[in-house]
Amino acid sequence: TMPDISIDYGVMERAKNVFVVPASFPWDDVGSWDALERMQPQDTDHIVVQGTTVVLESSGSVVVNAHSGGHVVTAVGIEDLVVVVTNEATMVCKKDNAQDVKKIVAALRARGRDDVL
Repeated sequence: TMPDISIDYGVMERAKNVFVVPASFPWDDVGSWDALERMQPQDTDHIVVQGTTVVLESSGSVVVNAHSGGHVVTAVGIEDLVVVVTNEATMVCKKDNAQDVKKIVAALRARGRDDVL
């Protein structure tokens, strides 16, 4: 498996000859839920959805259904949440806490649940 380190640390900080080339295309660090929200189409209530979902009377949220079966993710009345459903696990958090997913990963590992990561 690959080590769990960033490209910046694993490659760039160790490289001896690094060059920068100016470019006119947009750039975004796709390693966050905020980036997904910026890159994906949103409805008028600023909801980003992926997969089979039904989201009603909600705003400012990201709802991702990555379940491979016929599972449907539904939500009503949510605001500023990230909801992610996979075959193995479901994560729900405030958007402001989305970067704290590392804490969840650590807690799952401490409980011996690497199988859901």
